[in-house]
Amino acid sequence: MTKAATSRWKNAERGWAEILCKYKLNAKRKTRAGNFSESTDDVSIEELPWTANDTKYSIKGWKQNRLLDETRAKYCPNKGDTAILLTKGYKERGQCATVDAEFMAMLLAYWAGVGTKEELWNIYIGKVKPPTKVALTGMVSG
Repeated sequence: MTKAATSRWKNAERGWAEILCKYKLNAKRKTRAGNFSESTDDVSIEELPWTANDTKYSIKGWKQNRLLDETRAKYCPNKGDTAILLTKGYKERGQCATVDAEFMAMLLAYWAGVGTKEELWNIYIGKVKPPTKVALTGMVSG
C-alpha cells in the first residue's frame, strides 16, 4: 500500500473521530503501531463501548453515497432536512440504512446522553459552534 493510500484511510478514521468529538462524544482513533495482526475497530467511543466503528475509504467512491446524494437532492430542500437511504438486496435478510456521518454522530450523541435534542440539533444545523480544542485533545494521533 502506498503512503498516499495509507494517509487517505488514516484521514478517514481521523475525520470520523473529529465528527464524533464535535458532538461531545469522547472518541479516539485507535492505532495499531504497524501491528496489523491485531483485530480491532478503527475508532472507539468511550460512552458507547459496544459500538464497532470501522472506517473504509475508496478512491472510486461508494454506490450508497451516490444514492444518498440523489435522495438528498430530490427530497431535502431545506437546511436540516436529512436523507436516510434504506437498501435491501435480493435474498438478503434485513435492510441497511445509510445516513450522513454528521447525522449519525448526532444520533449516537443523543443515545449516549451527552446533550439535549435541541443542543445537538443546533450543532447539526450549524446554529451553534461545536467545541473544538477541548474535545479534540482527547484524540489519539497516528
